[in-house]
Amino acid sequence: MNKVTRAILFTGILAMTAAIAGGGSVLAIQTVTLSIDPPSRTLKLGDVFDARIILDTGAAAVDGVDVHYLRYNSSYLEVQDVDSAAAGVQIKAGTLFANTTLNKAEASGANGAIGFSQITSGGTTFTGSGTLATITFK
Repeated sequence: MNKVTRAILFTGILAMTAAIAGGGSVLAIQTVTLSIDPPSRTLKLGDVFDARIILDTGAAAVDGVDVHYLRYNSSYLEVQDVDSAAAGVQIKAGTLFANTTLNKAEASGANGAIGFSQITSGGTTFTGSGTLATITFK
């Protein structure tokens, strides 16, 4: 059985514990962290800015990350589309993983949500830290 660890970002939860499983048994418990950089910012109405989703796996080897869902108040923030050729609104994918399987930002009234998932290919894993994705807001 392949070692599989997924980091999942829920609203208000930016750190979680991931169990690395192999052969049906738990081998180790490790902390994987997702954070937003910068964590705060002072802006004027109409300013455009980037917020990076940072992944830090610590010592854990992960083969994918699911962000289900990063919620924001769309009365104040508007996600800027990075790919006008594709349907819907997308954020900028990072290069930590080879395949982006979900990339969408949606808003309904004051409720905005971003769904984003990436996975590796060919049985590879990622260990370390870096930019998973970048959200451009206005």
